[in-house]
Amino acid sequence: MNRIVISCSIILLSFLLTSCKSIPTSQERSDSATSLASLNNWIRKDIDTGNFLIRSYLPHNLTEHNTLTIFIEGDGLAWLSKRKPSLDPTPVNNTVLKMALSHPESNAAYLARPCHFNKTTNCSYRFWLKERFSPVVIRNMDSAVDQLKQRVDAKELILIGYSGGGAIATLLASSRKDVTHLITLAGNLDHKTWTEHHQITPLIGSLNPIDYSSELQKNEVKQTHFIGSRDKIIPSFLTYRFANSQRNKRINVIELEQFDHNCCWDSQWPKLWKGFIESRKTAKN
Repeated sequence: MNRIVISCSIILLSFLLTSCKSIPTSQERSDSATSLASLNNWIRKDIDTGNFLIRSYLPHNLTEHNTLTIFIEGDGLAWLSKRKPSLDPTPVNNTVLKMALSHPESNAAYLARPCHFNKTTNCSYRFWLKERFSPVVIRNMDSAVDQLKQRVDAKELILIGYSGGGAIATLLASSRKDVTHLITLAGNLDHKTWTEHHQITPLIGSLNPIDYSSELQKNEVKQTHFIGSRDKIIPSFLTYRFANSQRNKRINVIELEQFDHNCCWDSQWPKLWKGFIESRKTAKN
């Protein structure tokens, strides 16, 4: 495992929901994401995976590419408070969508999670609470990835997941043969240790990414895991624990000293991607 610690002089941002009244409605959250995508000439596509209708956004002029980069959404608004679950997990912030929209390369797409934006009859609390990483969720996310891949006739995938989306991306990469690189940002890669650390309800019914380390090694998936030194939601030790569970020299853990869980993944994504590309070129040489 390669460990890199980067110090960035960035103004820290914070987002705080002070009351339920400050939370936009489900429709407002959906409209906000679609409007943001439209301003960047991206289009909305809702993908029918059998159990769910999963929201995606992609460039209007996205054409055939050998490699498709897919940004996978985090857990969204799963809880209103520590004891009160949300009625709708649709994200309030558009952090991951903003990352996708700012991606320096055109062969990219954004993929939400089941029950975000589209609450079908199959949606229930369990799919954004305890079973957020369940086999049913992973199977349907896998189907959505397949359909995005087929749309551009891609042969290879780069999966990028933020927070809980990092768990989804990791679980997908462990079972697919077409993922050339897995990238997580503040990823929840060991939810059992995470829930124990925070003394919160275990995610019973969810698959745990760290349990699939051997599959990632067998598939020879290259991995880059970005973490924030100031992240109290996903502490850095969880990511190092995940990386150390693998005897894999293809893993890089990049620690960003002034980043926390929310700051500053979207605003700094182009720079992080540039550094990632440069590191790949150096590794090849």
